[in-house]
Amino acid sequence: MDNLKYDRGNILHVYKPVLVLLYVCGFDLRIFKLKPVFNALAKFYCVCLLGSILYSCIVCFILDMTYHVWSLLEYGISIVVLMIYDSKLTLFCCKLNEVDNYLRVNRKHYVNYKNKTIFYTIILWIVRIIYCGFYFSVFPCDSKIYFYIVIQFSLLALDMNRVFRFLLLDAVRCRLTLLRLRLEEDPNYNFYLYIKNRRSYKENKMRFCLFLYRTIADMVDLITPELFNGAIFVSVVCSLPKLIINVYHMLLVFEGHESTETAGFIVVHICQLCFFLFSPCIVMELYGMEVDKIKMFLMHRAIDEKDIKIKEDVDTFLRYTSLRTFRYKMWRCIPVNIYLPVEIASLCTTYVIVLINFTHLYG
Repeated sequence: MDNLKYDRGNILHVYKPVLVLLYVCGFDLRIFKLKPVFNALAKFYCVCLLGSILYSCIVCFILDMTYHVWSLLEYGISIVVLMIYDSKLTLFCCKLNEVDNYLRVNRKHYVNYKNKTIFYTIILWIVRIIYCGFYFSVFPCDSKIYFYIVIQFSLLALDMNRVFRFLLLDAVRCRLTLLRLRLEEDPNYNFYLYIKNRRSYKENKMRFCLFLYRTIADMVDLITPELFNGAIFVSVVCSLPKLIINVYHMLLVFEGHESTETAGFIVVHICQLCFFLFSPCIVMELYGMEVDKIKMFLMHRAIDEKDIKIKEDVDTFLRYTSLRTFRYKMWRCIPVNIYLPVEIASLCTTYVIVLINFTHLYG
């Protein structure tokens, strides 16, 4: 399992701790180069884990633990999605390394990114421990210890999966920012220098930056089906009922129908859900901001440039950015942008009001 498909200089080595944890959680991303026997055992482990989750989901539904059903259901569907989709993560990381070589990304960036990964993981564990402490203090689990362990394991696995998705999207954002900075370097000179295989190369700056822009867009397209149509869509659909239930229980606490101790883990869980649910939307909006800055630079360059050939290259680049805007949709109908959290909040408000009317909370 320790042998990655690419060398230690690869971005996969930065993600290795998270990838190992995801593998233990049942998310088979097909990153590790395993022997056929170990590969079969890994698939068998994922299937057994999926069976355990589905069994726990059915039992929680029978025991009227509806809140936990949605978490278990999201976890189970996420495992199935990874089994169905042919993960292109290794190819994504390979292209990411290629782009890093062209953008002259040094080792210090990888060290900083690894530290960021460790930081997010530690924060994740701290928040999860706080949530478990609040939950265990309110709902003793002596008679249901198995289901308690399964539920907390599923929540931790989902959080790890969301953190990894955020890291992938943030990696693309960093490359778009670097591309813009390289494009804005020395605007009076239309050549680009980089080193590959210990040899220096000189390229036409506009054409080469257009090639890098296209490569980054192609790189994102590799993980779009698995990420947007699969993981993020499942996360939105299954997190919406949890947000509605949490908000409604907070109202019950305010009205004195539930103990005030429950407010602690409800607030922690709402904050955690909102962060992981809305962070991809924020990153997508940052994509758009970087593309708008690139368009603005190209427009100014087209106005100021006097060389006809350079003007044609700038115009081609500008038209290409209008075609590939780094704006993405789930199933080609739900845009992933800053408006999605507003729409989710609107839906939550609507259904909380419906619950209040049905239960006659305020008499």
